[in-house]
Amino acid sequence: WLRRGDPAARWVVAGILVSLAGAAVQAGKVQLHPHFNHNDLYHVIQMGAFYLLWRGGELFTDQS
Repeated sequence: WLRRGDPAARWVVAGILVSLAGAAVQAGKVQLHPHFNHNDLYHVIQMGAFYLLWRGGELFTDQS
């Protein structure tokens, strides 16, 4: 899909990369504030990743 230039694939790949970034934040225990720890930040990042994945899913079309 990426090689064919499918715009949906770009959104999905971006969602996967953002999700991996969120996992790295959680594994690294990044803490921005005492009341906003690595788990909270991970979930905020995951919301963005899920949006990107949803947007990509909306754009996929049947190629048959």
